[in-house]
Amino acid sequence: MPNDPLADPDTHFVSSNPDAGPVTRFSVPNSPGGSVYIGAERDPANPKVVVFHAERIVAIPGDEFRRFAREYGRAIRDGGLVVHKREAWEAQSRQEQEQKQSQRPPERKPETHATHAATHAPERKQES
Repeated sequence: MPNDPLADPDTHFVSSNPDAGPVTRFSVPNSPGGSVYIGAERDPANPKVVVFHAERIVAIPGDEFRRFAREYGRAIRDGGLVVHKREAWEAQSRQEQEQKQSQRPPERKPETHATHAATHAPERKQES
């Protein structure tokens, strides 16, 4: 069994289908608010409401998928989970990484005394 679940050729890539209802992520222990869902979560303001992220593709490692094959297989057959190709998940991951990088503040270069004085000195007017 590979150490990296994404290196496992049996990894499945799925997203939720809001029309079919939430699908529990069986390998994740329940949170204090209840079940952990694939591509969905409970609204913190109203825990009775489930918010779906149908566009979010989730990787389920092969060993997890085999362990819960009956449950995940039923969810796929019943339309609760939509199967995607690895390439779609990889594209989503690249896009998320690019968004994270674009949201980072620019790196600040350490200031020397000379650059600090030049950028923070009070403006002086020259008389002619």
